Amino acid sequence: MAKTTKIDCAIAQKEQLIVLLKERKQIIIQNAVTKGLAPNVKFKDSGIEWIGEIPEHWEIKSFKDILVERNEKNTPIKSKERLSLSIDKGVTLYSEKTTNLDRFKDDFSKYKLAYKGDLVFNSMNMIVGAVGVSNYFGCVSPVYYTYYAPLGNKSITMFYENFFKSRTVQNQLYSLGKGIMAIDRGDGRFNTVRLKVSRNDLRSLKVPYPNLSELAKIVNFIKSESSKIDKAIGLQKRQIEQLKEYKITLIDSAVRGKIKVT
Repeated sequence: MAKTTKIDCAIAQKEQLIVLLKERKQIIIQNAVTKGLAPNVKFKDSGIEWIGEIPEHWEIKSFKDILVERNEKNTPIKSKERLSLSIDKGVTLYSEKTTNLDRFKDDFSKYKLAYKGDLVFNSMNMIVGAVGVSNYFGCVSPVYYTYYAPLGNKSITMFYENFFKSRTVQNQLYSLGKGIMAIDRGDGRFNTVRLKVSRNDLRSLKVPYPNLSELAKIVNFIKSESSKIDKAIGLQKRQIEQLKEYKITLIDSAVRGKIKVT
């Protein structure tokens, strides 16, 4: 039917718009965490090829000199609140997951602790954006890395959450990925994973460092702009679902002879 063809075209256009909106969000984050917000600022060579130029007043530091690694074991047991980390949702409560529900073992002493405001990395998936700031206190997988800011300044961890989600940084992390690992899931089952970024490589990674006041402004800017784009993406997704439902209704009506097919 001509109507279903039009619906398919409309859906395709909206799906393409979602792709463009996501790319726009990436560009905003990338520019903010490497170039700042000031329109007329002077730039300097960062000395790091993959970073390029940065604002003249910014510094370049090793990641380990900005955030402190938290390597606290959950022994004795301090929390039975299990946390999960995903690319899309960041750090969430494991109890809210609907897939891969067998991955956590019952022995809570095998896990590490993450505190509210900590920046959490999945060592094997950070190259595709598995990094996020935790809003919870709980225990995380031993393959995760957790970092906290001195004096608990959450703006710092949020800045670097955005930094490590930018495509340029992910490409650099990909170049650092090494080896193939086998993870014991119990009962003789193993998962194989590739390209783990080592703790030492992450700690020694050179990153840009704005002053704290500017850093907080960048975080607020990214939050505001990302919220606008996420709302626009959500609207397009809802409209796509409505179009799909309308298409199903049309097809059903045609099959039942309720409308004339031309």
